[in-house]
Amino acid sequence: MGCRRNGLIGIAAAWGLGGCAADLSRVPFDSAEHRPAAERALSRWTTDAFVTFEDERAFRRYLRHLRAAGRARGDWWAFETGDREESSDGEAIVVTGSRVTPRNASITNVQEAGVDEGDIVKQIDHYLLILQDGRIFVVDTLAGAAGLALSDRVNVYREPDSDMWYDEMLVHGDRIVVTGYSYEDQVSELAVFRLSAQGRLRSEGVFHISSDDYYDRENYATRLVDGDLLVYTPINLTGLDIGARLRLPEVRRWRSGNAGRSGQALFAADEIHRPLVTSFEPAIHTISICPLGPERAGRDLRCRSTAILGPAYRRLYFSPEAAYLWLVPSSEDDSHLIDEAACRPGRPAPEDNVRGALYRIPHRGGDPGVVAVRGIYFDHFAMQERDGEFRALVNDVSVRCDYSALDESPPYQFTFFNTPISVFGGALRDANRAGYTPLPSPPMRGQLADRFTDDYLVFGALGERRYRPGRRDDPPLDTPVVAVPVRNPGGARVLTVPHGVIRAEQAGEDIVLTGYRGPDALSVSLIDLSGTPRVTSTHRFEDRYESEGRSHAFNGLVGPDGSGLIALPTVPLAADGERTSSWSRPSDIDFLSIDAAGRLRGAGRLDTAARERNWERGNQSGLDGEPDQDDIPGYSCEVSCVDWYGNSRPIFSEGRIFALVATELIEGRLENGRIVEVRRLDLARTRPGRQAEAR
Repeated sequence: MGCRRNGLIGIAAAWGLGGCAADLSRVPFDSAEHRPAAERALSRWTTDAFVTFEDERAFRRYLRHLRAAGRARGDWWAFETGDREESSDGEAIVVTGSRVTPRNASITNVQEAGVDEGDIVKQIDHYLLILQDGRIFVVDTLAGAAGLALSDRVNVYREPDSDMWYDEMLVHGDRIVVTGYSYEDQVSELAVFRLSAQGRLRSEGVFHISSDDYYDRENYATRLVDGDLLVYTPINLTGLDIGARLRLPEVRRWRSGNAGRSGQALFAADEIHRPLVTSFEPAIHTISICPLGPERAGRDLRCRSTAILGPAYRRLYFSPEAAYLWLVPSSEDDSHLIDEAACRPGRPAPEDNVRGALYRIPHRGGDPGVVAVRGIYFDHFAMQERDGEFRALVNDVSVRCDYSALDESPPYQFTFFNTPISVFGGALRDANRAGYTPLPSPPMRGQLADRFTDDYLVFGALGERRYRPGRRDDPPLDTPVVAVPVRNPGGARVLTVPHGVIRAEQAGEDIVLTGYRGPDALSVSLIDLSGTPRVTSTHRFEDRYESEGRSHAFNGLVGPDGSGLIALPTVPLAADGERTSSWSRPSDIDFLSIDAAGRLRGAGRLDTAARERNWERGNQSGLDGEPDQDDIPGYSCEVSCVDWYGNSRPIFSEGRIFALVATELIEGRLENGRIVEVRRLDLARTRPGRQAEAR
């Protein structure tokens, strides 16, 4: 019986296996002397086109080969699995539907227009919804003369001692979806609520999807496109008991007492796409598309899922049309290619450049496609789909060099990659070399800051300053920044900004960069891209430090002529400016005005009051290292008390200006070019139905 194919294209698998791997699953490749044979046996499951496993037994044979290769290589995880075989049945789930379609104003700094990203603050009509401490706070922004009132507050969690983390919130119509992760049940959780016209929340159900933790310091796990919820859920196979019941991703409605019960599988073993890139530490990457509305009462939550097996190293990018999943092998996967003499300066030969698989999964149905790309991705901000093309910034890296053995990291070798969408097909084929344009590669180090506009890609880096301001013995610093016209990447220009670069964000059609030139100030520069790229202005926030690294922590309101406001969280203490993912203290929000000539001016600050009273929530340590739970009478944090996704946001909503700083919502107003405080609402100290106090 031949291997199952997905209808894209028929192939003969590599290594002369006629489409299926030979059944070598009982060969005990469990020592170093058997390593070559074990690795060959595993690599025989790698194909060059979309082929699914024949059935669950074939998938188990693959898993046994994976474990055997791990044991032969001495990998610790390969000695942690058993040999039992079990099976399970599924059950259906039901979600009720939306009756109305209120307005969902976009108040989040998203990468793509029309692609809503999960965040901690959203808007439905005139209600702001804030996700903090495992709770949803509903703020009525049209509450009589006061202008702000807390209309409702609900706990998303059910047990106060659960190891549950709630990170992302999306809205569609009057429905709210909160995404979280439970370490107790090892599931991603989707909690669905409905908001009434009176600003009251009602639960519509809780659903679990089997998953390893999706948390990503830079990206988000959920998106919403035209009413379709897009959810990414990974399963790392190195942690899977290959003999026990296969814990493939499944979705089930949560009910009290059914945490261990099975649900409805998102896919079967014979729907998993076999690897196109051999990996010794693989994962099943699942992208599910679940329509949310309009819904009918009693309608099932039906998801289309694509399951791809490949290296655990990945980047996700979502365009309005498709999800892109980019998988690259690790250095361990390519260790057999290492040549100590291959670490030469400059770019590697094209055939030596790391080769990864870039998948394209359309949102609205149709077959997925794939293309082989040479080079290492940076992040999702360095990817773009426009004008029938996919574009990306890549780093050329040789598979023959053991970079870990070098005394210092090699310099980046930047390349602009673009390819027509039409080349994504059913077989893994290298993209045309004409699609690779070498870019200027000035000295940079650390993690890149990068952003696309419609016409340009801008990037720069000075990683040592990404999480902390510079030390006092650091010299003054200028940083090269590269501006690449996307339709003529050979015309890239190198600019210089008078500070390091830790953030790149879009402001209208221009780019804003932030960073430090020393220990005394946060600097912000504007790159004007309307003609020949140029640095038009730099503003210094004296004795201030940027406190959050999330893209959503930055926001702006910029008009067609380029003028407007931008804002971001800052703090006054260098020690608090580390921008770590576990930052949970409140920040201030600093504002800058931009005029039509691109000049930046300070526009004031909305200050948190929490720092002055040493405010910390629940079990989160206070500034002195000890919990301070008695500072807010009647309120404590019980679940999700570390703000992995940040807690401070500037919000521009239908002509009004807000600052969310932890559980304080502050409204400001622009007067004579400066932000002044109008009122504030302390969500933790306010009971539903109470209004804000005007200043």
